Amino acid sequence: MNLNKFDKIFEDLFHQDYIVSTMDNEYGFDLIHELKTKDFIYQSQSAVYKLTEKGYEVKEKGSYKAYVESVNKNNDKELFIRQLEIDKSKLEIEKLDYEKSIRELDSSIKVLTSKNLKLQNFDIKFRWLIAFLSFILGLIIEHKALLIDLIVRVIIR
Repeated sequence: MNLNKFDKIFEDLFHQDYIVSTMDNEYGFDLIHELKTKDFIYQSQSAVYKLTEKGYEVKEKGSYKAYVESVNKNNDKELFIRQLEIDKSKLEIEKLDYEKSIRELDSSIKVLTSKNLKLQNFDIKFRWLIAFLSFILGLIIEHKALLIDLIVRVIIR
């Protein structure tokens, strides 16, 4: 696209707030129509055209070419921003998955800790029972003669 074809029209619009155009004048109907469809100018009276807000943006940039370059640069920035947003969303999803797995592992750790404590309690009780039975058995073996004599007396009576 030839960006310079709009320069004369925008140059005239920059110096005054309007241009007057007919089909046979220097601007050409096609250029005026193209600017109207791109929303840079609007028809305020039958052959009088004025800048729109988008047209004033071109005026701020200094030329149509500078405006197009600025729009392209902004489009590149927007594309980069969109890509960063997509990457950010992916990372947030990964973070949520990671946190979910941590919660699942935490609950598994709690269940296993509970089972471990129950086994340790059983082990402690079992050791006390064995110690108690060993003590009783040791007393019985040590005092076997006295116990046999006591049992015989109880039975005889």
